[in-house]
Amino acid sequence: MNNKKKILIISEVFYPEIGSGSNRITNLLIQLKKQGYEVDILTSEPSYPNKDIYKKDGYKDLEKEKDIYIGSKVTRISTSNIKRTSNFFVRLYIYSYFFFKSVFSLIFRRDKYDLVIATIPSPFSGILGIVAKVRFKCKYILDIRDLWPECIKNIGLFRKNKFSLKIAYKLEKLIFRFTDSIVINSIGFEEYLIKNNYKKQIEFIPNGLQINEIEGYKSISKKAKKHTKFTVTYSGMIGLPQNIKSLVRVANILRNIDDIEFKIIGTGIQEGKVKELIEHYNLKNIRVYAPMPKSMVIKELAKCHVALAHLRKDSAFDLVIPGKIIDYMGIGIPIVAGVEGYASKVINESSSGIVVEPDDYVGLSKAILKIYKSSELQKYYSNNGREYCLKNFCVENNLIKYINLIEKVTRRNDYGEKGRYVRMESLH
Repeated sequence: MNNKKKILIISEVFYPEIGSGSNRITNLLIQLKKQGYEVDILTSEPSYPNKDIYKKDGYKDLEKEKDIYIGSKVTRISTSNIKRTSNFFVRLYIYSYFFFKSVFSLIFRRDKYDLVIATIPSPFSGILGIVAKVRFKCKYILDIRDLWPECIKNIGLFRKNKFSLKIAYKLEKLIFRFTDSIVINSIGFEEYLIKNNYKKQIEFIPNGLQINEIEGYKSISKKAKKHTKFTVTYSGMIGLPQNIKSLVRVANILRNIDDIEFKIIGTGIQEGKVKELIEHYNLKNIRVYAPMPKSMVIKELAKCHVALAHLRKDSAFDLVIPGKIIDYMGIGIPIVAGVEGYASKVINESSSGIVVEPDDYVGLSKAILKIYKSSELQKYYSNNGREYCLKNFCVENNLIKYINLIEKVTRRNDYGEKGRYVRMESLH
């Protein structure tokens, strides 16, 4: 038993924000509470892609809120109103704004914790983990969702800031040094950590879906009526790593097939450029839709015939798997992906779709046509994806590893205190 151990989670993203990072942390908090832990969270106000969308209907889940708020202290830090861009200094300001406000929250907090779990890619969340470890004299697990600064270096954000890059790597090493263990959501991160001489325990716990979510997806898929046209959909961030302009070029290649249409659901700093490219090609077979609540996205995806995933060709991105791929599998949609590395391995291993090289628009087009021409192939990829998701990306099953790690890390301190007591007793 955990003897009512108390945990503090530090994460910039959390319910009701959209995205795999928010889903991961929200599910973690809920499942840990179900296992008897007391869990608080320090997070930000929902603000991605902007604050206003969370005022609309559809973003709240009242059943989930009961699991989240009852028995937990949820501290939300107000966020900056500055617009997110690819500019390095703008991003630095947004991160530091959250950081400094959070430091004050930690310093004046009177609670006691056995463990802090901080999640990155934001380096400032990692530093907040150090602050919390020192402040509460507790253990520290770092949950890595994306490698920082490796990823943003490869998309060019440090291109004109070489000095900042050096500082970033030193900061990363400092964060690693203070951790008691690291959790990764991609097995590819393990090699990176080992190369950086990380000697403590590394635990691989992928993103996932709760059993009731997978069952819900299955039910939605059964009831969904497919679009009349063969619909290819991308959902998620429209940013530099995703390079969604490649998908626009795919639509351009297939523009003469009237029965195929494309949908992009989401937003991001590259949205304007994607729309400009659509206008440049004068495409009528592709549309960009504003972000939707996840429940609406799932229903929309269930109506489509193929789901797209794409990551630009960079060394760091071959280590990750986009959370959308797990959602696609859970819903049971054939996947066409321009990815490499770990994401490619998962799709091929699960036989849930077709993988081509990133930015290979011709290859992506051929893959879509192959599925378009075969209803049997659509069923094959659909069934395989759902089964693989249930076996490998079930939150409840993977949580066992998280709990074992938590118990192991916090037990070290317990044994230390017991050991000191025994030695004192022998002196008497």
